Amino acid sequence: MKKSILSVLLMFALVVPVLASQAGGMEVVGKIGANLNPSLKAESGGNSETYDTDMSVMLAAEGFYCISPAVALGLGVSNNFDTKIKDTPIDAKIGFTNVYFALKPKIALESDFFDSIYFLAQAGYGFARITEVKDVENGMYWGIGAGTEMQSFIFEVLYSCNYSKFQTSPTDKSDGTFSTIALNVGYKFAL
Repeated sequence: MKKSILSVLLMFALVVPVLASQAGGMEVVGKIGANLNPSLKAESGGNSETYDTDMSVMLAAEGFYCISPAVALGLGVSNNFDTKIKDTPIDAKIGFTNVYFALKPKIALESDFFDSIYFLAQAGYGFARITEVKDVENGMYWGIGAGTEMQSFIFEVLYSCNYSKFQTSPTDKSDGTFSTIALNVGYKFAL
């Protein structure tokens, strides 16, 4: 019984991704990534300071509808887990949860190894978390990147920015820009 269920699941995983590339197909992508060299730029009263943060982990889920074999539109949610802000007088951590729209144009490849390459544009809203700071305001999120698909696996590079405002003193607020380059891997499920 277990072998037959495993065989059906394996067959489903191998056959269904082919159907999603057709117009009208849907796909769901789960991703995990590493945020490399993330930084926080804080601007207040004409002054600007940039703080490095520790590397962090990102988890994301996206759903796409293929409007043609070459273009997919989708919705996504990602969570950048909290990471320590370096070289500050307080022991603060920063993290974001983003909800966004996504556009993914694809170029099919005639290759034994790669199925396609794609570009990725994301725009949405980010929910900021900054510890040890009062009165944090959420803001816009955007990302742009490129990736490749190998059967149902995806590999991508994504540059993204989150904007927020936060209280830095009893009388002053700073505009914050959190930017990072992420290396993501994931798996695509076709529906």
